[in-house]
Amino acid sequence: MKKIFQNTGIFFENLLPNLRKAKYIIFALFLVMTVAAWFGMDRVKRVTSKESSFPQGDFVLKTLNQFKSEFGSKESVIIMYEAKDGDIFSENSLEALSLLNEELVSAQISQGENSQPLNHIVKIKSLINVGYQEVDGDNLHSRQFIGINFPQSDAEREKLRKQALEHRDFPGTYLSKDSKYGFIHITTDFGAIPEEELQDILEEDLLEEDLETDEGFEEITETPTKFRSIEDFEYTQFLDALETILKQSKYNDAFSFHLVGYPAIVAYITKVMSEEVGVIFGGLGLIIIIGLWILFRSLSAVVWTMGIIILTLIWAVGFSGWIQVEMGGMFEAIQFLVIVVGVGDSVHILSGYLFFRHRQEDHTNALTSALKKSGLACLLTSLTTMVGFGSLMFVPIKEIQIFGGFAALSVGVAYLFTIILMPLLLDLWNPISKKKSEKILQSRRSVPWIQALIGEILRFNWNYPKTIIAGFTVVFVMSLGGASQITMDKNIIHDFPEDSWLRIASELVESVTGGTQSLQVFIDMNETDALKDPEVLNKMNLLQKKLLKEQSDIVVRGMSLVNVVKNTNQILNENREEMYRIPQDQRALGEVLFLFNNGNPEDRRNLVSDDYRKATINLSVRNTKFSRYRNLIHIVEAEKNQLFEPLLERYPKMDIRVTGPVVLEVHQELYITESLYRSFLITIGVISLILLFLFGSIRVGLFVALIPNLFPIAIIFGLMGGLGFPLDTFTLVVVPVVIGIAVDDTIHFLTHFKLEIEQRGNLKEALNHTLNEVGQAVIFTSLILSTGLFFMTWATSIPISRFGLLGGIAILAAMLADLLLLPALCKVLDVRFESSEGEDGPIKPLNLGNKKIIFE
Repeated sequence: MKKIFQNTGIFFENLLPNLRKAKYIIFALFLVMTVAAWFGMDRVKRVTSKESSFPQGDFVLKTLNQFKSEFGSKESVIIMYEAKDGDIFSENSLEALSLLNEELVSAQISQGENSQPLNHIVKIKSLINVGYQEVDGDNLHSRQFIGINFPQSDAEREKLRKQALEHRDFPGTYLSKDSKYGFIHITTDFGAIPEEELQDILEEDLLEEDLETDEGFEEITETPTKFRSIEDFEYTQFLDALETILKQSKYNDAFSFHLVGYPAIVAYITKVMSEEVGVIFGGLGLIIIIGLWILFRSLSAVVWTMGIIILTLIWAVGFSGWIQVEMGGMFEAIQFLVIVVGVGDSVHILSGYLFFRHRQEDHTNALTSALKKSGLACLLTSLTTMVGFGSLMFVPIKEIQIFGGFAALSVGVAYLFTIILMPLLLDLWNPISKKKSEKILQSRRSVPWIQALIGEILRFNWNYPKTIIAGFTVVFVMSLGGASQITMDKNIIHDFPEDSWLRIASELVESVTGGTQSLQVFIDMNETDALKDPEVLNKMNLLQKKLLKEQSDIVVRGMSLVNVVKNTNQILNENREEMYRIPQDQRALGEVLFLFNNGNPEDRRNLVSDDYRKATINLSVRNTKFSRYRNLIHIVEAEKNQLFEPLLERYPKMDIRVTGPVVLEVHQELYITESLYRSFLITIGVISLILLFLFGSIRVGLFVALIPNLFPIAIIFGLMGGLGFPLDTFTLVVVPVVIGIAVDDTIHFLTHFKLEIEQRGNLKEALNHTLNEVGQAVIFTSLILSTGLFFMTWATSIPISRFGLLGGIAILAAMLADLLLLPALCKVLDVRFESSEGEDGPIKPLNLGNKKIIFE
């Protein structure tokens, strides 16, 4: 290991002259690659898709795709319109609703040179065109509830109101009980657009395997259609087109509109992020510029560091665009990581360069010394960070794999820019002018103010090491106590500010309708006409009634073939109340289904397949915490197994599963959380092995090097538990970012310390010189980055705001651990390396090429 360190030191010592020989080739190569990356930035695909979080073949994803193959997408938009005159049945309101319904239908079928955003609409349902069944003699007719025959008098309008409110399925779905609010349901094809390409053979084989479910029901073996991912801009364009129509005065004068649904959520997030990301990163850039100026008092240091950061961002984003990888919700985290790494490496090189300049080295020797001392440390930190993030690629979730891969790649690119371009750029324009250089030569004792602060830190470390360790231990234990309070529970709507239009709309619609989320029970009897069997419909009816009765606090409505059968049977029997039931004679049931299908085949297809093999029970549920959804899903699973079990003998291949947006959201969050926990452990394990290998000692590699890196992680989890922040994707992304920064600073410290202790043999002097060289870079990078993170706390998105708060505090905690805890551990454990001598051992000169320096 010692020989590796020595050979690497020699490489970096000779790097500068080699770079200078090839500088024109290097500049040309980097220029060409940067231009290529620039043109790839517009090709980046942003996909905030739930499905992207799941590995291929996942049972929940497979179920959803099979459901969508039969019944289409459940990504719908609900437009709640509030009558400004207080009555949706007033003449003015009905006219406006009719015009709006007509315009939406026209937009749905509009044709142009390119597809239009509203072509994604599959169905539009409102009081205008929702099906309404009536009997004419022996015939059953289904007509549009209002249609084109508008009521001409108050009496006719009151009749309409009465019919709507007395209908079992209209209140809460198409109107409120006080007739103040109405609802337009827009079903889209988002998430249910089939891919044109053939599916991979291996994937087909995986999906077609016959598996036995936990419940004992046999799975169906057909392969569901594979659907293409929907890019974020498609949701945004859809919502913009919809709002353009709604904002017209002819509708705005009559109604106030409130939009909810998954497309609205994605469009809101995309719009807010596009508006705020520029401000956040612009503010972060300004903070970095100010911090760099305070640290270096040099325009060149600011320009070159920002240049490195910008070039790395261009490369990372641009090449992701060229390979057409789908970037998910962690895209901004990757960009922030690029900034973190770019700032860290650049500040360490520049800080080392100025450290040696202030010790009267000329430009070439100071740059050579900085590369030798910091180049190795930067290489090691980049490797450990790349391995740590690269370990995320083994997590079986696409979004996490992409984050890990591109984070690792970005770290490598940032290192190459820093170690190759930075020296050549400093040759062109360095922070020390000739005039400033002469002042340094005339004043050997000029010491930057930061060194005085570091001197005080060193004295405190040397005098009170055990007190420092005890203090950190107490805080660590308290943080573990807070971490024990962490939950994975969240309410997705609470991710948005209380004054945001999306949250206001969601809570208002929720208060009127009772539920804006949906859950589906997907039934496949695996036998044609099985759903014409009264016994099957009886079980469906029992399941619906039981859930609505026993889970009424969360399940507000149920809609299935059962509803239309009972409703049709009642209408066919003079609307008698007692006839709102399922005919128990199979022939009578068949007649009811035949009449309903003839009158309203479209509504029938929404509930049961053409061959009466598959059906769905659509449950409207309240917006609530994930823990309640998980509990509901378990209850539905248990109830449907118990109720349908007696039918297994008759239908041995029946398959009944719970699916839909709610199931996917809960499963996604659990999947991401568990995977990130696993990746966190992998990252810690891999970094521990690297530290052990680097320093050749369990005591140094695991105890001294690793403990300071665990401290900021404990702080993160402790704060999350104490502040009641749920564990989710954004809060957990803080962990690898902080690990990267903390490990970087630790390796910089120990690498410099190893060289110093080998040269001097005196522990106190080695710590002194190490802190003087590394300390100011650690302090300034930490202050700059934490300030930038704190700047993110004003973001509209609550998860991003929490990310900024937790990240900023954790980086400061990592700084304190590296400046206080790490030196204290080095003293108490008397850390030395192979070639170091005793306390009174000789002081060896550090070979810096043309000159030899003895540190005082």
